[in-house]
Amino acid sequence: MSLENLMKSVASDLQLSDEDAFFLIENMINCIGREQFTKRLLIENLTDEQILVIINYMEHEKIITTEVSYECPVFNESSETIPSANKCEFCEGNLMGDIDHEVEFIYHLKDNAYKDVLKWLKEKEEERYFKHEFLDNLKRLKEASNRIIPFIGAGLSLPFGIPNWRGLIERLSPSFEKNYQNEMFDDLMDSGDFMEALELIKDKSYLITGEKQLQTKVVEIIKNTQLSYVEEREHNYSDIVKLESNFYLTTNYDLILSKYLSKFNEYTSAMNFNEFDDSQELHIGSNQVLHLHGNIKQKESMVVSKKSYEKFYSDNDNNFRFVSLIGSKPLLFLGFSFNDAFFEDLYNKIYNVISGNHYIVVANPNFDTARELAKKNLKVIGLNIKKNKNDGTDSQDYVKALKVLIRYLTNDNGT
Repeated sequence: MSLENLMKSVASDLQLSDEDAFFLIENMINCIGREQFTKRLLIENLTDEQILVIINYMEHEKIITTEVSYECPVFNESSETIPSANKCEFCEGNLMGDIDHEVEFIYHLKDNAYKDVLKWLKEKEEERYFKHEFLDNLKRLKEASNRIIPFIGAGLSLPFGIPNWRGLIERLSPSFEKNYQNEMFDDLMDSGDFMEALELIKDKSYLITGEKQLQTKVVEIIKNTQLSYVEEREHNYSDIVKLESNFYLTTNYDLILSKYLSKFNEYTSAMNFNEFDDSQELHIGSNQVLHLHGNIKQKESMVVSKKSYEKFYSDNDNNFRFVSLIGSKPLLFLGFSFNDAFFEDLYNKIYNVISGNHYIVVANPNFDTARELAKKNLKVIGLNIKKNKNDGTDSQDYVKALKVLIRYLTNDNGT
């Protein structure tokens, strides 16, 4: 029986889809790794029936070895034996069915089976998440993986509780004197023109009057919403570190990426894009995060209005920085919504300066969107992501898909 048939047999016995059976097996392998295990180890993640079915098929196919650990109540001794040996070596009583003997089965994945299972899980995950229609783009990205510059958007900070642009602006609770101003604000939000919405708040809201107040409020929102700890399986910043880029670009104000880069490598402090002078030093260094729109530690640096946004991208010094920093290297956009006017305008401004071929990771892309993006040399890396109950993108499935993508790009086999 192949591992593929193992999945189908588990699916049949438990009346599950192949996909759900695969996730059960994957969950079990992630729990046990190379270590020996008992059923007790799995009980928090699988039901008794699921554990029994999977173990039975794994035993039958000689994927796992099984031993019996027992304690003799007569001589107060313990030992291990094979399942077929039903006699206690101390008192010679029956092990199975004897309520006096404490018996537990111990399982272990065979070394060669462990490698085969990991390889199979990896292939199945890539098959599950990578959209077939965009595999050529993915292969080209992998070929350029040692040259790519990760460009991080707000979507990657969502698991830490920090709102995306839409959520951030909604939390500002803007109030306008005129009804038409409220309607204008709603239209800007619906179209994803977030910088123009911020400009309207700054100029017309009677609760926030001016850029400094807007900067202060944005910093407060980020600090009040950011979670202090998130499980590694629930976010992608520890995965981004594995790309081992010399530097990273981001439009995010938060400092989470710098935190994780410092955790796994040497300490790195955040730097605003307009602060660096020597691009050559960045190309030979590592770990540096460049914040295009400022960061919360330097509140006055934060680009929070259309006026400051336009000023940043029309600055000749900044344009020169883009050219000298990026050159012919491809950008990889992660955590951006390609439907937002904000991203479209951002990309156009950058592309007008640097040109070249670049990549964007998109959940469930359609062909029309991919064609439009391709006209601007922005190649789509399409991921199949489950829908949530509101017909939106399932956030945890998106995190898992990005983990699979980065593992593919970095040749990380998970062993």
